[in-house]
Amino acid sequence: MSGMIVLIFLISAPAVLTLVLSSNGAMVFLALCEGLIVNDTLGKDAISALRAVFPRANSVQESTLHLIILLLPAVLTAIFLRRQMKGPRMLFNIAPAVLTGATVALLSVPLLPGGVQYDIQQTGLWSAMEQFEGVIIGTGALISLLLIWTAHSKKHGRRK
Repeated sequence: MSGMIVLIFLISAPAVLTLVLSSNGAMVFLALCEGLIVNDTLGKDAISALRAVFPRANSVQESTLHLIILLLPAVLTAIFLRRQMKGPRMLFNIAPAVLTGATVALLSVPLLPGGVQYDIQQTGLWSAMEQFEGVIIGTGALISLLLIWTAHSKKHGRRK
């Protein structure tokens, strides 16, 4: 049961944060993807630096560092781009916000400490999410890109 609660929190927290702040969900999704790339390329070096500064660092501290590297770009993007989505545009923000939450869960669970990770992986929701991981992430990327490509900026009149 605790695994299901953690999983629901991992899915809902990013979505709620994005919607409450009225942030651009598409940009938050893409920032999360950037966090994944940074974590993949710099994560090992960051762990080495952590061990150099704190020789007794344990796996929980290492997991925490990986999660910070993964999630920080998305959190900062949600904060810096707050109040961008207003009125009817907010409806278009729901899908990327929810898909960001699902992607956060899919990317975060493998980085969690063993016991928490095991509890989550025993849930039926996790099994379904794992089965549709490609669909979830691919749909999030496609919707995010479409929303960015089709965003209407204020057009200025011609100068005479």
